[in-house]
Amino acid sequence: MAAAVSAGLLISAQTRKADAATFVELWPSHGYKGYAFGVSDTGRAAGYTASTQAPYYTAFKTGVQSGITEADDCVHHFLTDLISEDISMSYGLDINQTGGTEGPMRVVGDCWLGHWRAYFYHEDPDTTPVTRAALLLTEPPNCVYSTAQAVAAVTSSSSLVVGYAQSSNRVYAYSWYGYDTASFLATNIGTTYFQSYFDSYALDTDGSRTVGYYHSAGNPYVGFVIDGGTAYSLSVSSASATAAFGINNNSLIVGYAVQSGNTKPVFWRYTGSGNATATLLSMNGYTHGTARGVNNNGVIVGSVWNTAYPSNGYDEVACHWNTNGTITMLSDIGASSTIRAYKVSSDSAKHIVGLANVGGYRNAFNFYGW
Repeated sequence: MAAAVSAGLLISAQTRKADAATFVELWPSHGYKGYAFGVSDTGRAAGYTASTQAPYYTAFKTGVQSGITEADDCVHHFLTDLISEDISMSYGLDINQTGGTEGPMRVVGDCWLGHWRAYFYHEDPDTTPVTRAALLLTEPPNCVYSTAQAVAAVTSSSSLVVGYAQSSNRVYAYSWYGYDTASFLATNIGTTYFQSYFDSYALDTDGSRTVGYYHSAGNPYVGFVIDGGTAYSLSVSSASATAAFGINNNSLIVGYAVQSGNTKPVFWRYTGSGNATATLLSMNGYTHGTARGVNNNGVIVGSVWNTAYPSNGYDEVACHWNTNGTITMLSDIGASSTIRAYKVSSDSAKHIVGLANVGGYRNAFNFYGW
C-alpha cells in the first residue's frame, strides 16, 4: 500500500522566470489541486495535493526551490510507513529546516486515522541512510480532531509545535514541546489561558511566543500572544474582532482586524508585557484582506479581495507588504492568477508559498528571488 501511495503523490514542478524572480508550480501528476502552506528558510515548501482518487489528500514537502521530484519528498508515504498503514489522507501545514539544505527537517500537519490527528515528522538527510521519524501528537480525551499548524526549532534537537484540538464541543489551543523526535510534552493552552472562553486556536510560534485567537460563544474573535507564561489580547482601534496568524523572531505579529464589517490586514509591533502597536495595511482598493505570514526581515504576505476564494466570481489575489504599509500585488508572476500567499521565508531568496490558479487548476506555488 505504501508504494502505491508514494507513486500517487509524485509531483512534477513547472518553473517559469518572471523578470529576475522564479515562479515554481507544484503540479499534481494525478490530482487537480495543490496547496503550499509552509516554507523553510532553505526554500522547501510543505503542503498537500488533492486528487479525485485515493488517497484524496496527501502531504508533501518539496526539494530546495523545486517541486516533488522523487519518492523521498512524499511525507504521506512515510507517515504510513512510520505510524500506521491505515492513514488514508494527510495534510502538510508547516516545515522548518535548520543547519542548511542538508540539515534536519521538521514537518507538521494532520492525518486521517479514524479522525484527523496532529502529527510530527522529522527527517535528517545528512545521515546514511536518511534518518526519519514520525509520531501522532497527544490529544485531549474524547477528541474528535486535532491539527498541528506550525513548528519551530528551539534547539538543534528540540521543537515547539502549536495547533488546536476539539473535544466535548470545544476547541482548545494546544502546544507540544518536543525534547527530541520521540518525546513530546503536550499543553492544553485553551484550559491554561482561555478556560472562560469557548474556543481557542494556536496558529504560529517563534519557538518562545505563540499567537492565535480565542472567542466566547456568540462573540467575535480576539487575537492573542502568549509571552512569558501570560496570554495577552491583541486589539485594534475601532475593531470588532481581531486574529493573529503569524509571528517572527523580531516581535512582529500579523493577522486581521474587522472594522465596519470589513476584514483588514494588520500587523502589531509587540514590545513585551502585552504592549503592542497596531498598523493597518493597504488593500489596494479592495474591501477585504488578511496578513497570514511574516519573515524575520519584516516582509508580510497574505491576500486581498472583494469576493473571497472559493466563492463564485472570486477576485482574491496574493500580495506582500513591507512594514511601512506598501503593498505589492502578486498578480503577474508566471501564473494565470495567484490567490493566496501563506508564508514567506527569511533567507535572501524570500520564498513566498501559497495557492494559485494555473491553467484552470488550483495549484501550490513557490515564488522566490524577487
